[in-house]
Amino acid sequence: MTVEKAEYDLSDTELTTLSGNIPAQKGSYVIAFYLPEEQIIRVGRLGEYLFQPGFFLYTGSAKGSGGLKSRLKHHMSCQNKCHWHLDYLRPEMQLVGIWYTTNTGVFEHAWADILSQWKGVQAPVTGLGASDCKCHTHFFHFRRLPAIRTFRQKNRQLIVEPPDIKEVRRTQQPFPVLPAKLRSGLQR
Repeated sequence: MTVEKAEYDLSDTELTTLSGNIPAQKGSYVIAFYLPEEQIIRVGRLGEYLFQPGFFLYTGSAKGSGGLKSRLKHHMSCQNKCHWHLDYLRPEMQLVGIWYTTNTGVFEHAWADILSQWKGVQAPVTGLGASDCKCHTHFFHFRRLPAIRTFRQKNRQLIVEPPDIKEVRRTQQPFPVLPAKLRSGLQR
Protein backbone atom coordinates (compact mmCIF):
# COMPACT_ATOMS: atom_id res chain seq x y z
CA MET A 1 0.00 0.00 0.00
CA THR A 2 1.34 3.44 -0.94
CA VAL A 3 0.42 6.38 1.28
CA GLU A 4 0.56 10.12 0.68
CA LYS A 5 1.55 12.73 3.21
CA ALA A 6 -1.35 14.94 4.32
CA GLU A 7 -0.86 18.62 3.50
CA TYR A 8 -1.29 19.69 7.15
CA ASP A 9 1.31 17.28 8.48
CA LEU A 10 4.88 17.82 9.70
CA SER A 11 7.15 19.84 7.47
CA ASP A 12 10.62 18.40 6.84
CA THR A 13 12.06 21.15 9.07
CA GLU A 14 9.68 20.34 11.91
CA LEU A 15 10.36 16.59 11.56
CA THR A 16 14.10 17.26 11.84
CA THR A 17 13.59 19.52 14.87
CA LEU A 18 11.35 17.04 16.69
CA SER A 19 13.51 14.02 15.98
CA GLY A 20 16.57 16.00 17.08
CA ASN A 21 15.01 16.27 20.55
CA ILE A 22 14.63 12.50 20.94
CA PRO A 23 17.51 10.38 22.27
CA ALA A 24 18.88 7.33 20.45
CA GLN A 25 18.63 5.30 23.66
CA LYS A 26 16.20 2.42 24.04
CA GLY A 27 12.95 3.15 25.84
CA SER A 28 9.16 3.24 25.86
CA TYR A 29 6.87 5.89 24.41
CA VAL A 30 3.36 7.23 23.93
CA ILE A 31 2.74 9.07 20.69
CA ALA A 32 -0.31 11.35 20.37
CA PHE A 33 -2.20 12.12 17.16
CA TYR A 34 -5.22 14.19 16.21
CA LEU A 35 -7.86 13.26 13.64
CA PRO A 36 -9.95 16.30 12.62
CA GLU A 37 -12.99 14.47 11.25
CA GLU A 38 -14.65 11.07 11.14
CA GLN A 39 -12.91 8.77 8.69
CA ILE A 40 -12.84 5.14 7.54
CA ILE A 41 -9.26 3.86 7.49
CA ARG A 42 -7.96 0.43 6.50
CA VAL A 43 -5.54 -0.92 9.13
CA GLY A 44 -3.73 -3.61 7.17
CA ARG A 45 -4.99 -7.12 7.84
CA LEU A 46 -7.11 -5.89 10.75
CA GLY A 47 -9.54 -4.43 8.20
CA GLU A 48 -11.42 -1.14 7.81
CA TYR A 49 -12.56 0.87 10.82
CA LEU A 50 -14.53 4.04 11.34
CA PHE A 51 -12.46 6.44 13.43
CA GLN A 52 -14.16 9.28 15.27
CA PRO A 53 -12.56 12.74 15.41
CA GLY A 54 -10.37 13.39 18.42
CA PHE A 55 -7.05 12.40 19.91
CA PHE A 56 -5.38 9.01 19.63
CA LEU A 57 -2.60 7.76 21.89
CA TYR A 58 -0.41 4.80 20.95
CA THR A 59 1.97 3.02 23.37
CA GLY A 60 5.10 1.31 22.18
CA SER A 61 8.69 0.47 22.96
CA ALA A 62 11.93 0.92 21.05
CA LYS A 63 14.41 -1.76 22.02
CA GLY A 64 16.16 -2.22 18.66
CA SER A 65 19.13 -0.44 17.13
CA GLY A 66 18.61 3.30 16.93
CA GLY A 67 16.33 3.20 19.96
CA LEU A 68 13.67 5.86 20.46
CA LYS A 69 15.11 8.24 17.87
CA SER A 70 14.88 5.70 15.05
CA ARG A 71 11.47 4.27 15.98
CA LEU A 72 9.82 7.64 16.60
CA LYS A 73 11.28 9.18 13.47
CA HIS A 74 9.65 6.28 11.60
CA HIS A 75 6.30 6.99 13.31
CA MET A 76 6.60 10.74 12.75
CA SER A 77 7.13 10.42 9.02
CA CYS A 78 4.61 8.97 6.60
CA GLN A 79 6.07 5.79 5.22
CA ASN A 80 5.44 4.52 1.70
CA LYS A 81 5.65 0.93 2.91
CA CYS A 82 3.54 -0.05 5.92
CA HIS A 83 5.31 -2.22 8.50
CA TRP A 84 3.39 -1.65 11.75
CA HIS A 85 -0.35 -1.13 12.28
CA LEU A 86 0.32 2.52 13.09
CA ASP A 87 1.85 3.04 9.62
CA TYR A 88 -1.62 2.64 8.07
CA LEU A 89 -3.11 5.31 10.36
CA ARG A 90 -0.24 7.77 10.42
CA PRO A 91 -0.89 9.48 7.04
CA GLU A 92 -4.43 10.36 8.12
CA MET A 93 -3.56 11.81 11.53
CA GLN A 94 -1.64 14.85 12.72
CA LEU A 95 1.19 14.31 15.19
CA VAL A 96 0.54 16.20 18.43
CA GLY A 97 3.37 15.10 20.71
CA ILE A 98 5.38 12.31 22.27
CA TRP A 99 5.91 11.17 25.86
CA TYR A 100 8.89 8.90 26.42
CA THR A 101 11.29 7.39 28.91
CA THR A 102 14.79 6.03 28.45
CA ASN A 103 14.33 3.78 31.47
CA THR A 104 15.45 0.26 30.55
CA GLY A 105 12.17 -1.34 31.63
CA VAL A 106 9.39 -2.02 29.13
CA PHE A 107 6.48 0.25 30.04
CA GLU A 108 4.29 0.03 26.93
CA HIS A 109 2.06 -2.64 28.52
CA ALA A 110 1.68 -0.85 31.87
CA TRP A 111 0.99 2.39 29.99
CA ALA A 112 -1.63 0.66 27.82
CA ASP A 113 -3.27 -0.50 31.05
CA ILE A 114 -3.15 3.03 32.50
CA LEU A 115 -4.64 4.56 29.33
CA SER A 116 -7.35 1.87 29.12
CA GLN A 117 -8.64 2.90 32.54
CA TRP A 118 -8.82 6.63 31.73
CA LYS A 119 -12.26 8.19 32.02
CA GLY A 120 -13.96 8.44 28.61
CA VAL A 121 -11.36 6.38 26.73
CA GLN A 122 -12.31 4.13 23.82
CA ALA A 123 -10.34 1.35 22.16
CA PRO A 124 -11.28 1.70 18.48
CA VAL A 125 -9.35 -1.35 17.20
CA THR A 126 -8.83 -4.50 19.26
CA GLY A 127 -5.27 -5.78 18.95
CA LEU A 128 -3.82 -2.67 17.31
CA GLY A 129 -0.17 -2.52 18.33
CA ALA A 130 -0.69 -5.48 20.65
CA SER A 131 -0.26 -8.45 18.31
CA ASP A 132 2.81 -9.59 20.26
CA CYS A 133 1.37 -9.37 23.78
CA LYS A 134 -1.73 -10.06 25.89
CA CYS A 135 -2.93 -6.43 25.96
CA HIS A 136 -6.36 -5.66 24.49
CA THR A 137 -4.84 -2.82 22.44
CA HIS A 138 -2.08 -0.22 22.51
CA PHE A 139 -4.17 2.39 20.67
CA PHE A 140 -6.73 4.61 22.42
CA HIS A 141 -9.19 7.32 21.43
CA PHE A 142 -9.93 10.37 23.59
CA ARG A 143 -12.26 13.28 22.93
CA ARG A 144 -9.83 15.47 24.87
CA LEU A 145 -6.06 15.16 24.91
CA PRO A 146 -4.94 13.70 28.26
CA ALA A 147 -2.58 15.89 30.26
CA ILE A 148 0.96 14.61 30.70
CA ARG A 149 0.94 15.67 34.36
CA THR A 150 -2.05 13.39 34.99
CA PHE A 151 -0.32 10.57 33.10
CA ARG A 152 2.77 11.04 35.28
CA GLN A 153 0.60 10.97 38.44
CA LYS A 154 -1.07 7.72 37.35
CA ASN A 155 2.40 6.24 36.71
CA ARG A 156 3.50 7.15 40.24
CA GLN A 157 0.32 5.59 41.69
CA LEU A 158 0.32 2.35 39.68
CA ILE A 159 3.94 1.49 38.86
CA VAL A 160 6.30 0.37 41.64
CA GLU A 161 9.32 2.17 40.19
CA PRO A 162 7.83 4.72 37.78
CA PRO A 163 10.09 6.04 35.04
CA ASP A 164 10.95 9.67 34.43
CA ILE A 165 8.68 10.69 31.53
CA LYS A 166 9.75 13.42 29.14
CA GLU A 167 7.68 15.22 26.52
CA VAL A 168 8.34 16.46 22.99
CA ARG A 169 5.63 18.63 21.41
CA ARG A 170 5.21 20.24 18.06
CA THR A 171 6.56 23.77 18.04
CA GLN A 172 3.86 25.00 15.67
CA GLN A 173 0.13 24.79 16.18
CA PRO A 174 -0.58 21.28 14.85
CA PHE A 175 -4.23 21.82 14.02
CA PRO A 176 -5.29 23.85 10.97
CA VAL A 177 -8.87 24.08 12.26
CA LEU A 178 -9.64 22.85 15.75
CA PRO A 179 -13.21 23.11 17.06
CA ALA A 180 -13.56 25.13 20.27
CA LYS A 181 -14.91 22.06 22.06
CA LEU A 182 -11.65 20.19 21.38
CA ARG A 183 -9.43 23.25 21.85
CA SER A 184 -10.58 23.40 25.47
CA GLY A 185 -9.27 19.82 25.85
CA LEU A 186 -5.65 20.75 25.16
CA GLN A 187 -3.91 20.49 28.51
CA ARG A 188 -0.28 20.45 29.57
